[in-house]
Amino acid sequence: MALVPNRLADEVVELSRCGFDDLVLAVQAIHESWTELHHWLLWAQEEVTLTTYGSAMDEHIKFFDDNQDWRYFIVDQRDATLVGMANLYRLSSPDRVGIGYWVRTSRTRRGYASRATRLLVATAFAYLPMVNIVEIQMDATNLASMRVPEKLGFRRVAAIRRDMRVPGHSGLSLLWELDRATWNSLVRVADSIIDD
Repeated sequence: MALVPNRLADEVVELSRCGFDDLVLAVQAIHESWTELHHWLLWAQEEVTLTTYGSAMDEHIKFFDDNQDWRYFIVDQRDATLVGMANLYRLSSPDRVGIGYWVRTSRTRRGYASRATRLLVATAFAYLPMVNIVEIQMDATNLASMRVPEKLGFRRVAAIRRDMRVPGHSGLSLLWELDRATWNSLVRVADSIIDD
C-alpha cells in the first residue's frame, strides 16, 4: 500500500498519480516537449510511443505501490491540461528522498514545477517520518530547473562530476538539499505572513 496520497493539490495544480487513464495525454505532452526532454533526460533518448510508455506506466504503478518512486502527472486545474510530470523517489539513504520534474514546452515559465515541487516536499515531510532531507539534482547548465530549488529555499551543497549520457549533460551535476527543520521554519514564516 502506498504511503503517500494518490492526489495532491494547491489552488492551481493537481498532482495525480500516474495511471493508464492519462496515457494518451502524457504521450502527447512528451511528443510536444521531445526536443527539451531528449536534451536533458536519459529516458527520452529513444522514441516514446503508446506501447513503450504503456510499459513504463506498468512500472510507475508498481513502484508507486511499492513505495519506491511516487510519480505524478501535473495538471493545471484551471483548464484540466496535463502540463508535465513530477516524482518523489527513494534514495540509497533511508532518511533522504529525491524530486524530479519536467514541464511541457508550451507551458514553461508559469510556476508549475515550483508548485509541484512544493507539494512533493510537503508530502515527503508529512507522510514519510523517516525522511529528513529532500534533494534535487540537475545538470549545472540546466538553468530553468535550477530556478525551482532556488525559489523554494533549498541550499546548493555540491557540484558532482558525472558521465555525459545525454546531449545536454555538461559533466557536472548540482545537488540541492532542503532539511525538515528548514522546511518547518519556512512554513511557519509563510503561515505568519498569511495570518497578518
